[in-house]
Amino acid sequence: MGKSSPRLEGFPGPNRSKLNRLAALLFLVIGSAAVFPAAEPEPAAWWAFDETREGTTLDLVREIRDRVFGPARIVQGVRGAALLLDGYTTHVRRNPESVPRLSDAFALEAWVALQAYPWNRAAILDLAGAPLPRPQSALPEPNLNDLQPGLVGAVYGEPDLTDPQSKVIQAGLDSDWTGGAQTWSARWRGYLEAPHSGPVHFEAEVDDGLQLLIGGRLVVDAWQQGGNRTGTFVMEEGEHYPVLLLYTNDHGPSFLRLFWSWE
Repeated sequence: MGKSSPRLEGFPGPNRSKLNRLAALLFLVIGSAAVFPAAEPEPAAWWAFDETREGTTLDLVREIRDRVFGPARIVQGVRGAALLLDGYTTHVRRNPESVPRLSDAFALEAWVALQAYPWNRAAILDLAGAPLPRPQSALPEPNLNDLQPGLVGAVYGEPDLTDPQSKVIQAGLDSDWTGGAQTWSARWRGYLEAPHSGPVHFEAEVDDGLQLLIGGRLVVDAWQQGGNRTGTFVMEEGEHYPVLLLYTNDHGPSFLRLFWSWE
């Protein structure tokens, strides 16, 4: 059989409320004034997320409204409100002229909820040490019969998967981005439905680099120039295998094509 591009499925369908409820909650220095003992300096900034509206949140120290960027929404937290965030791109941004000038070492305190890592919702933990209620039920498994085509992930502004830029859905595996951004990278996740029982051969045409992991195993390792562009993974027809696809480009042409074949 000739080679063709695999059909990858990236994320559950519309019914994702349970996943969202068990996703991570982030608090940047949250709680009462008792969090900051009197002997310690006053915090430089404090976002409790209780005063969040129209895409902005209030710094309770300087009484400045800062804009929240990236996929996010306000939910009920351990105490007060919490920010349900995208684990790649969500951030609070302030105009440079309003940023406090720090002349010495500083510490960052946060309340975070230790949960699972379902796709791109960030798993975080309670740095203050207070016990958190355990969920009454386990995180539900994604419905593999209700997956949407494509891969879901994040694009980064640097070729080493740093400087997150945006969430993105990659619809196919035959893409040419030449003429766009010169230095960037991406991380996508999804599922691959096995077309065949037995060894399945994967081949990548890529500039600059790529890594393909299936079921947690590194199948194609072409992150560096000259890396191996092929790999084989044994499958059972009809089974869904979790996929992680990493891509990098450092100037010049930028394209990614992934093919599979079997006997």
